[in-house]
Amino acid sequence: MLGEGDRYAITIAMGILMAVLATTAVLARFEARRTTHLGYRTDDYTIVAALVCLIGMSICNLIGAFAGRMGTHESIRPTASPETEAEWALLRSKLIWALQILNILGPGLTRTSILFFYRRIFVGRPFKTVTCFFIVLNMMWTIAFFFGNLLGCYPTIGNWQPGVSSKGICINFDAFYKSMVVTDVVLDGLVLLLPWYPIWHLNMPTRQKITVSAIFLLGTFVCISGIFRIIAMFDALGDVKDRTYQRAPAFYWATIETGTGIVSACLPTLKPLFGKLGSATIVQRILRGCSSGFKLSGGYGDSETRLPTSESEAEAERWEKGRVYDGLKLISTHRTKVEALGSQGIRNDVGGIRVESRVSQGSSNHSSMV
Repeated sequence: MLGEGDRYAITIAMGILMAVLATTAVLARFEARRTTHLGYRTDDYTIVAALVCLIGMSICNLIGAFAGRMGTHESIRPTASPETEAEWALLRSKLIWALQILNILGPGLTRTSILFFYRRIFVGRPFKTVTCFFIVLNMMWTIAFFFGNLLGCYPTIGNWQPGVSSKGICINFDAFYKSMVVTDVVLDGLVLLLPWYPIWHLNMPTRQKITVSAIFLLGTFVCISGIFRIIAMFDALGDVKDRTYQRAPAFYWATIETGTGIVSACLPTLKPLFGKLGSATIVQRILRGCSSGFKLSGGYGDSETRLPTSESEAEAERWEKGRVYDGLKLISTHRTKVEALGSQGIRNDVGGIRVESRVSQGSSNHSSMV
């Protein structure tokens, strides 16, 4: 059991810590983009929007703790006049409403950023189609729960004013919030597992595939935070006798979930910063592995992505100079040597990566050595 003041201190600490960590991660992400001169894309802009939501949530945490006494026991905190208690209660209701709105937009924007990042580094139309489906699904989830929370009561003041809500028309908020936190974690899990199929069809040793999977599984912390948030939300919506103390975890776990999501979304993009120190990363290998091609089948359909043969001097020069994604080389910037192996095969020596590709009508065989 947490002692007196523990949840009060955690509410304050998490409000500050998550904002600092997420802001640092986003700034590092943009520095990595600047270093590689790649410019900014949709995944970068959406993560900034998610960060703005997180900062708003952190402010709600701090105001709730300092002004609303969130995290303290009602029974042993200093007594206040009925008017002051009513003001504290009204403030907490407004903060809860605002926090829930921001906690819908924050995770929704973070998932959008991650999905667009997938589209940036993984090639192949089938995978892009799948990510497009999840982008639409995530947008539908975000819009539905955003407006459900925004317009949950008529008149709107009933969202934070119990006396008004009892006289107006309101949705079943218990069912609404429970379904929101559960589906939020389910979506996080699906997005987290999405790159596993193409990763495990890359031409690299199993040990490297495990390491690459671990990099993309950094988002596991988001799912763990989401599970704790579910527990906290169900507890807050239950038979609450000590409102300021029992509802505090719903405050800070919502902030932790969004903060860890933003940090996890930024970490895979930071290789250029580590590259300055001369450290090699598996992320570079996965992007090089993508250039060697992998076959998509089963759940994603039957398609194939591989190094193309050039049809013009301009196309050949483009592939010889190399393509760069996120500051990580998809193929080396060294000049590519291509030798014909027959009418249906090519051999590429790409800057230290040896890739052999033999293509038939129904299948392809690749081998690579790093």
